[in-house]
Amino acid sequence: MVSQKIVEDEKSQEILRDQSPFATFEKSARAGNAQSMYIVGRYYEDGIGIEKDLSKAKEWYRKAKKRGNSAAKRALEALERSEEKK
Repeated sequence: MVSQKIVEDEKSQEILRDQSPFATFEKSARAGNAQSMYIVGRYYEDGIGIEKDLSKAKEWYRKAKKRGNSAAKRALEALERSEEKK
């Protein structure tokens, strides 16, 4: 009963119809969530379901790092080191 009510609920339908995971993380990142900023950076760095774009990856990592995300700091440093080697 409860799960049926959830499925029929308009807000739940909106969530179920939601866009790709990337779009969900990007929306959260734009709202200021540091973990989502880091994840969006990973999407761009690895080209997960989108075109690989290292500039955008670094941009999102910098934003997340500024908000205290240590994983983004490490990812940014690793990306910059790998670019220096080229």
